[in-house]
Order: sequence, then C-alpha cells, then structure tokens
Amino acid sequence: MPSNKEQETDSTEIYLRDYNQEIIQKEDSAILALVSAQTIQFKKSHSGIWYYSQKSTSNPLFTTDSVALINYKMYSIQGELLSEEENISVRFGKKEVTPGLEEALKLMKKGETVRFIIPSYLAFGAQGTELIPPFTPVVYLIEGL
Repeated sequence: MPSNKEQETDSTEIYLRDYNQEIIQKEDSAILALVSAQTIQFKKSHSGIWYYSQKSTSNPLFTTDSVALINYKMYSIQGELLSEEENISVRFGKKEVTPGLEEALKLMKKGETVRFIIPSYLAFGAQGTELIPPFTPVVYLIEGL
C-alpha cells in the first residue's frame, strides 16, 4: 500500500475475529471443565489437542510417511456416541480425515489406545456435518492397529 494512503479498518473482519476468539474461549472452557473432572491426567499438545494414553506400547510413533490403521469411536463432549469405524486406513498428508484427527494420530503409536479431545477448529469447524453441529469439539477413542 502506498505510504500516502491510509489503511481502512474493516469492521466485519474485526467482528469476525472477535467472534471467533469468543467461541474458542467458550469451547476451551468446556474442554478444560471436562478434563478437570477426569481422574486421569490428560496432556495438551501444542496445537490444542488433549490426550490420554489408555494402553501404551513401546512401538514407534506413527510417522508422516506411514499409513495408520485404526479403529475409532467419536463422541460429543457430553459422551454421546457420534460415529464409529473399524479398520480405517489413514494416509498422512492426503486430507482423508480432519486436521485434528491427523494431528492426533501423530501423537500415538501402533498398538496404543488413546483418548483425544479435539477442539472444533481442528475437527469439523464452523460448518459441522449432518451429525455434528458447528463449533463442536469431539472426543475420539482410537486404537492403533
């Protein structure tokens, strides 16, 4: 932009930014309440995914050049079963699953069973799906095969 021009403030952009921050704060509060109510120690990844390994192994982590074979159950944070799949093959970097699920798989090992809480901005976002409303965090119970 030339130096003699002033940049106009876009009120719609500011409103949407503030609105999204408000939604994320409410969602983070709901997730934190769920995690705090558990008797188990969840960890939080740098991207905002909470996780707990229910069954650990000494196998190596899934890598981005591998294919993860998994079984999963997906729940709402209220505990309602939303979906379940068996023997799903996930190729990293191919956008076959949500960004949050792909990121979660990078935190686990073959043979492990891990519970993940994934915020909506890494799950189904503002659009949601037929089963999942917009801005809904989801809980996955994933078994790496």
